[in-house]
Amino acid sequence: MLAKKYRLSSAEIKKVFSSGQRQYFPRISFFIFFPSEKKQVIPQIAIIVRRRDISSAVLRNRLKRRIAEVIRKYFITRLMPVKIIIIPKQSLSYWSSNRIADYLEKAFRKLKLIKN
Repeated sequence: MLAKKYRLSSAEIKKVFSSGQRQYFPRISFFIFFPSEKKQVIPQIAIIVRRRDISSAVLRNRLKRRIAEVIRKYFITRLMPVKIIIIPKQSLSYWSSNRIADYLEKAFRKLKLIKN
């Protein structure tokens, strides 16, 4: 689980949905909000798995935990200070953590969200 300072609140999630950019990938979608104020120095992330995509609560929670752990382990110190909502598709629920990490690495690099 991500530390509380790295998670988006429900008010922030609404703000990102309303004014963020949506980016599509075959197995995952992102809503990204680049804050204009410079006071945000850490990335904030929310992971939303829709019931429409994965009907089983066990699989939804497992996928959320898996993605959160991958982000905490590999990306939290390397991400730009942006607000991100991650919406995975069903096919990601059967992947291993290493495969999810590789996929997120490619997506974050393509979106230029990783610091050099």
